[in-house]
Amino acid sequence: MGLTKQYVAVDIGGGGGRTSVGSFDGKTLKLDTVGSFTNDHINMNGTYYWDFLHLFGGLKNTLSQIRSTYPHELSGIGIDTMGVNFGLLDIHGQMLSNPLYTRISQEREIEEFIFSIVSPEVLYNLTGLQLTKLNSLYHIARLLHNQSPSILQADQFLMLPDLLNYMLTGRKVSEYTIASTSHLMNAQTKSWDNELISRFGLDRAIFPEIVKPGTIIENLSSIMTSEIGLAHTPVIATASHDTAAALAFVPTTSDDFAYISSGTWGMMGTDISRPLLSDQARDHHFANEGAAFDNIRFLHNSVNLWLLKECKRSWREESITYDWNELTELALFERPFSSYIDPQDPDFLMTRNMPDAIRLSCQKRGQQVPDSIGAVVRIIYESLALKYSCVFDDLCDTIGRRPNVLHIVGGGARDDFMSQCIANALDIRVVCGPYDATVMGNILMQMVATREISSQKDGLEIMRDSCEMRSFVPEQHSRWSEENARYREFIKNSPVVS
Repeated sequence: MGLTKQYVAVDIGGGGGRTSVGSFDGKTLKLDTVGSFTNDHINMNGTYYWDFLHLFGGLKNTLSQIRSTYPHELSGIGIDTMGVNFGLLDIHGQMLSNPLYTRISQEREIEEFIFSIVSPEVLYNLTGLQLTKLNSLYHIARLLHNQSPSILQADQFLMLPDLLNYMLTGRKVSEYTIASTSHLMNAQTKSWDNELISRFGLDRAIFPEIVKPGTIIENLSSIMTSEIGLAHTPVIATASHDTAAALAFVPTTSDDFAYISSGTWGMMGTDISRPLLSDQARDHHFANEGAAFDNIRFLHNSVNLWLLKECKRSWREESITYDWNELTELALFERPFSSYIDPQDPDFLMTRNMPDAIRLSCQKRGQQVPDSIGAVVRIIYESLALKYSCVFDDLCDTIGRRPNVLHIVGGGARDDFMSQCIANALDIRVVCGPYDATVMGNILMQMVATREISSQKDGLEIMRDSCEMRSFVPEQHSRWSEENARYREFIKNSPVVS
């Protein structure tokens, strides 16, 4: 066995980033968290921006901490982030502004502006994505509609991980999985959509070359090397969209499986070889996003553990503190299926007190109002599982088959009660793990780039050897079947639009 190879993975989400080192000994991959940093957004005169300078400073600080613990030469650095966020550079390669914060709802007139240029049907047929107020295109349209100097003077458009890679190396490229979230990439050709770009009056020249995940971009620049001390380290375009990284090496033994990338949000779907752009796919709110190994992630994005996180925040403000296990224990003592909610209810997105919003939702729909913390938690768990059952049925209906196993990866895979509820609701075997799927997927894609491994199959073997996995089989079939039918009637009669 040769020397242990070490790779750096930087995983950045909406609240912060984490820098980890993965050590590969020829068989297993072990992770060590080096440091973390915050990722903040700032309101400037009514417009919200990511604080990119703070973000990049945090990234450099954690990278500079690595040398003291890992003195040997590193094999690579890879960055993954959440999708849709982008930055604009001028002709000199300098940022024209901080990247827009894409999670704040914007004006209705922007949607009307977009649909005056391209219809929702054509947009989906070209990009494979539904328009939402989170999308890159929505915020590009806002800049165009407002005649913002940053878009009018832009010489280069870079998605967030591409922007960070450029700052580290000086080379401008866009990685395929993150470019697919821009709403400007053609789902079938896997290249920038010239027709769509032209319709919006954008200059095609500002969009850089799209490269496959697992591409070596360049070594750290001399400026970065002098700052952080990691000489001769290649920066690699991993699967740069965090969800793509999490789902690149799902440790399955099945040829026909579905997955949930489970965290604050829950992405349920399956990998397909070609985009599905049918009316049925669009009506069921499925997206076609870029995946590793030239595949498509055909998935539905749903509210997930964010509901519980918001409840925890509200209770903490009242000096009531529980960890996840304690909340689950409270839920287990409550009566099952006392009430339902639709996790996609827009009222939940607008509230500052999630427990009160859930109680109000139950009251408005003539249901039993939860009178304890455990009751609120149980309603969330069961409603999430039943909602996933609806999405799973839509998935099976659209792809024309029923996968025989569901894999749950990410932080939400740690939640045994939630996993059992999903197994029951979907009447399917559920396999949970790995919990650090995004970081491990990031590093395994780097190992593909450096030829440490040669295929997805090699990565799957390493993933299975390196992580704990647990299985859940369906229970209480008759009861959950009845509740599935009741929940579908509840959704049908609810005014909420999914």
